[in-house]
Formats: sequence, C-alpha cells, structure tokens
Amino acid sequence: MKKLNLLIYLVVVAAGCVRTYDITADHRYYVAYKLNQVYATKTELVLRQFGSNYLAVPGKSAPDIKAIQENPGKWNDILGIIPPNTKIKIIKLEQKKSIEYNVVFVYAEIMNGPFANQVVELTSVSNFDYEKSPDKAAVPIPDLNFIYPVD
Repeated sequence: MKKLNLLIYLVVVAAGCVRTYDITADHRYYVAYKLNQVYATKTELVLRQFGSNYLAVPGKSAPDIKAIQENPGKWNDILGIIPPNTKIKIIKLEQKKSIEYNVVFVYAEIMNGPFANQVVELTSVSNFDYEKSPDKAAVPIPDLNFIYPVD
C-alpha cells in the first residue's frame, strides 16, 4: 500500500512539473523568430521583471508610459522604459510544457540603449499560432505593432 501511495504521489508531483526544452535549433518548430535575428522596437515599451525580464506593452501588459513617468517608484517590477528603435537580437527559443500549458518562449538580448546586454522575454510583444509546432505548442509570432525585423 505504501508503494502505491508513493507511486500516486510521484505521478501527481510529476504531472504538475514544468518541463523545459531548448528548441533554438529544432527545425520541427516553425517559429518566425530565428536565432541571431535582429528586431527593433517600434514604440516605447516597458521593461518589467517577473521571474525574468520581459518587454511589456504600455496600457496592456504594463501601466501606460505617462503613469510610470509621473510615479516611477510605484511599481517595483518596472525596471524602465525602452525607447523606440532599440535593437534586440534573438538568442534562444525555449518550450515550456506542463499539464496547464505548452508555450514557446523567445529570449532576446537588448543591443543598445540604457538596458544594453539585458536579456528579455518577448511574449508580450508577440501573437501566437497553435498550428506551427509538432505538438500544438503556442508558437510566438512578432507583433509588428511593437517590434519589426531590421535584418
């Protein structure tokens, strides 16, 4: 009975775990973002930190720019404002899977400006397609309202 309880416990714990895979070089995934591809920001974006740094859209996934500028200390997770024409270079594609979700995350390095060399995640500046992967992962597509390819 103890073995059965232990087995059930292990299955429940394993089911809740997130598995992470580096898919940067996995060509089975059609991802619009490509390794070393350079994008530039089209508008001001917000650099936020929640687990990792990510680019956030003002008024959508972050407070609007005016509110941040008027009260800069109000949000502890806001690191700053990314100006338009900031260049970012794709450095990694990662798939995270659990029972609850199956998503491809894109990481980029900021190449210029006040946050140069910071690594950011691009979910908030992307749309998603569920048909472009072998296992129906949510695959990000650049939202051209916020970033655009420069190379």
